[in-house]
Amino acid sequence: MKLPLFPKLAAKLPPAVRRPRVWVPGVLLLGGALALTLRSSRSSAGGAAILTAAVQTAPFVEEILESGELESASNVEVRCRVRSMAGAAILTLVTEGSVVKKGDLIMQLDDSDLRNRMVDQQINVNKSAAELAQAQADLSSSEMALREYQSGLFLETEKTFESAAFVAEENLRRANEYLRYSKHLAQKGYISEVQLEADTFALGKATKELELSKTKLDVLRLFTKEKTVKELTANVEKFKTKVATSERSYQIDVRRLEDIKEQIAFCRIAAPLDGQVVYANDQRNRGSSEPLIAEGKVVRENQVLVRLPDPTRMQVLARINESRVDRIRNGQKVRISLDALPGTVLTGKVDSVSDYPMPPNPYYSNLKYYACEIPVVNPPANIRPGMTSSVSILVEQLREARQVPLAAVFAKDDRHYCLVRREDEGMEAREITVGASNDAMAVVENGLTDGEQVVLSPQPWLHDVSLPAPRATVRSAPADAPDPGPRKGSPAGSPVASR
Repeated sequence: MKLPLFPKLAAKLPPAVRRPRVWVPGVLLLGGALALTLRSSRSSAGGAAILTAAVQTAPFVEEILESGELESASNVEVRCRVRSMAGAAILTLVTEGSVVKKGDLIMQLDDSDLRNRMVDQQINVNKSAAELAQAQADLSSSEMALREYQSGLFLETEKTFESAAFVAEENLRRANEYLRYSKHLAQKGYISEVQLEADTFALGKATKELELSKTKLDVLRLFTKEKTVKELTANVEKFKTKVATSERSYQIDVRRLEDIKEQIAFCRIAAPLDGQVVYANDQRNRGSSEPLIAEGKVVRENQVLVRLPDPTRMQVLARINESRVDRIRNGQKVRISLDALPGTVLTGKVDSVSDYPMPPNPYYSNLKYYACEIPVVNPPANIRPGMTSSVSILVEQLREARQVPLAAVFAKDDRHYCLVRREDEGMEAREITVGASNDAMAVVENGLTDGEQVVLSPQPWLHDVSLPAPRATVRSAPADAPDPGPRKGSPAGSPVASR
């Protein structure tokens, strides 16, 4: 038979058969609600001391005690903005906990490599600027050459060819007149035949010269002009492309230079606002205790370096052992004490419990813990992030509950028993129904009455008694979640009120 209310109780109880020993448990209940009366007597058999405790009805409190660390629930995070495959090493940083003003230097990263890159990039910018200037000069020259040809050289050549054609026409006219006159003179015998042939040749030459001049003029207008304009225009387009490419290269180099300068500026990490410096040595996701933020440590882009906490919104990050995490619920009340402030007790409520365990500590890899965030109600001004905290999480609270020390309960075959000391000094085993329990006490829902004496650590005397026959047990239905508020129990002699 399994217990529906607290299935883990069996892990707290001693087995029915074990090597005899005397176990005196702590009997101060959490919160100091109950003080038990212990009795000691001698057994008639072996003379061993028998320690007993009285069954009592009193307030019952179950609390889970864990440790944690104080942190701010709202932080202004300062991240590393330096882009580097190898990261950037921390050169200097202010002492953690220092109070800084907006703009104050918090940390200086190593920028030597960036400064070397800046020098090299400045040379590239100068080369790009020279190439751009040359490309712009070439473009200007090519545009000027095109205008010069269209508005000057072409017209000049055209006029030259037109003038040559005009002269050739005049020479042809004169050659015709000379030949006609020579023929008239030759008929009368005034000139020789040789002179007549010379005038005939002169006429042919003038004709050829006129044809050549007209051909040159046609070639200039129909072909040379178009070809030259296309060549000069192509040069203009080529240099325009070169200028655009050079401008693009120059802009890229300038942007790279500005980016390097910006990265150098990012190496100087200043406070974005007034506050107290807390370095992001977050241990919730790391098993090592070695700090992430310290001189010489390498940091990466977008890594959180500093947190400037909001002192009005503080919380405890508690580490809950896996054996207890199923007992934690949102809204449960918490008492918080700080190692740095003895005597100071703060209050809070459970806000959230992680669904996944925290990364294991390499030295205790077999232990699993879950992160639990507990906001502090009205945090005082003198608390600081990083303070070691102890939390008491209220899991179960009953105004009246019949209870016995956990050491008085033993289990066998999924049933629970107590060894009751009778008035005749004899002992009898009594089956009980167990309700809630904490590290010291167990609530007994039925099977015992107030005032009865139960034997603590009963294992040495179990062989002297017989276990009763199993009986039907009526148990209250389990609640889906424990109610941390106080509840009224049943009067003495009856089971504790249903949870």
